Amino acid sequence: MSSVRQFLVFLTGHRLSPETPIKEIGSLTKIGSAIAFASFLAAIQFGIAGWFLSAGQPLVVRLIMTVVCSVVGSMIVLVLDRNFIYLADTRYETEKNISYFYLGIRVFLITVIGSLSSQFTMPLLLKSELEIHAQDLKDGRYSQSKEFYHQKYELADKAKALETLDQRIVRLKKELQNPPQEITRKRAAAEKCIQDYRQNVRNTFAPDLDESEILQLYAKDKQECERLESVYRGAYQAYVTPREAELTKAGEDITQAQAAVETAKASITTDLGKTSAIHEAYINVGSADVLWSLITNNGGAFMKYILLSLLQLCLELMPIFLKIQAGQSQMGHRIALK
Repeated sequence: MSSVRQFLVFLTGHRLSPETPIKEIGSLTKIGSAIAFASFLAAIQFGIAGWFLSAGQPLVVRLIMTVVCSVVGSMIVLVLDRNFIYLADTRYETEKNISYFYLGIRVFLITVIGSLSSQFTMPLLLKSELEIHAQDLKDGRYSQSKEFYHQKYELADKAKALETLDQRIVRLKKELQNPPQEITRKRAAAEKCIQDYRQNVRNTFAPDLDESEILQLYAKDKQECERLESVYRGAYQAYVTPREAELTKAGEDITQAQAAVETAKASITTDLGKTSAIHEAYINVGSADVLWSLITNNGGAFMKYILLSLLQLCLELMPIFLKIQAGQSQMGHRIALK
């Protein structure tokens, strides 16, 4: 009997003896072939997973990781399917129901393991869709992060406070440059009074009066002008002084507000840089987040994912399907009777 046939039967959990008739192992070799294929398929999937998981490492490390993961994936299938086929084939008729229970467990394990490994095999089958969606997620996450950091550092409030202070300073300067009409009228009255006083002094001429007597003649007018000047200056100072103090305080506040805005912008830029670096490093075609987001938002990608997952499930369940179809082998029947 050939070594290949012996190996295929070995994959079903049985061991051949030199006296075993070939007709008793026909179905077992077919089931063994299916187990070998399922094991090979699992080795490929886990090998791809190992290659993706070791991304960024030296080539030797990636190759070792790929080989180790391939061996692990292959052994998982060999251990599970080989034990199930053997136990199902060597049970007595009254114990057949336990096989269906094990079948359910096997389907569950295939689904779970397949879901974990599919995030690494799907980038090969959905590469274009995942590349586009990964970039969309990066852009979306960047916008969300930007909005979050703006709220975290209260940039909008600080910018609004800076704008308010700037408007306040502009208003104060305008008020100082353009005092109210009441003060303007008082200033105009004081200026007109002094002009009239000087005009009267210059125009007054008498041979019997000297300059001091002329000034004495208009002393009351001068006093009135001084009073009007004093009233004007008092009103002007009462108007200007608080506004100048307010302007000085606003100048100090706006310096602090500008520093606060610049500090917030610098912090946002730093945090966004870190976030972008993380997104660039980890949001890629091999990310489970990207795959899940793609299949939940893209009907075509979801259909392709379902079809590929069903194909994978059917291929890995092929040994069990063949066993159910073939029934109990003669070797298994003899073991069950013993």
